[in-house]
Amino acid sequence: MFWNQPSKLLSSIPLTQLTSSMKTYDDSAVTIDMDTSPLMDDVPISRIILIEIIQLLPCLIAWSLLNFLHDGLIALLVFQLYIGTIPFIYSHIFNLELRAILAAKAVRPRVQLKKGALIATALLASMLIGFFVLWGVFPWVRDIVLSLNIPLKRSKAGVIMFCVVFSFINPLLEEVFWRGFLPACFKKREFWVTVHYALYHLFAIQYLMGNWYMAILGTVGIYVLGRIFEYLHKFDGIIASTIAHAAVDWVAVIVFLFLYVNYPDLYKH
Repeated sequence: MFWNQPSKLLSSIPLTQLTSSMKTYDDSAVTIDMDTSPLMDDVPISRIILIEIIQLLPCLIAWSLLNFLHDGLIALLVFQLYIGTIPFIYSHIFNLELRAILAAKAVRPRVQLKKGALIATALLASMLIGFFVLWGVFPWVRDIVLSLNIPLKRSKAGVIMFCVVFSFINPLLEEVFWRGFLPACFKKREFWVTVHYALYHLFAIQYLMGNWYMAILGTVGIYVLGRIFEYLHKFDGIIASTIAHAAVDWVAVIVFLFLYVNYPDLYKH
């Protein structure tokens, strides 16, 4: 009968060929090597301590260089050297596929550019408008700003170099370090990493303002911004988070330049 033909056809196919063709997906294709995976559950305690030291060293760098050298440009360059080299040294020693992790977060660049530009525009506009409104309306805000201890020399070359590095190099290196490298080291603990990200800003803000209470308040704001960058990096990618991060750094640069032009005495000789 004609309805027996399919069974005859199937019986003519070798069993090994039939089972191999039916198994389209193999479990081995998605197996992760737990010895080299950055998301492994059993991270040695020695590795956790090392990562903690790596996260805390920026605090020491910011505090020591600013308080002993009183030079923001040197402090910034040393910090950039640290966060620009440590991730790749660590990745080489412990077989962390950092390049692959970063590449995976750089997909859909056009979408990321649009999202990053949108968030960056919102942050840039709101923060600049907020600063200049507060500057014009509240005299005590002007008093706080004009009492800042700005660790930059009154040198056009030095100020320009600081602004260029802080505006274009710092956002990328910080996103690689704080949002790409550290969360990949163990169990994607973004929250704990963002706490350290805010903590290292505490010492820089305290040096600028000379007041721990204002420094803590500013650090809370930095933590909120860090969570925004973390969210963008997690759900969009490193391009979007870097653009948003750059917008915040541009706000600081614009304020520094505004003070440099109108109040040059704030800068060191």
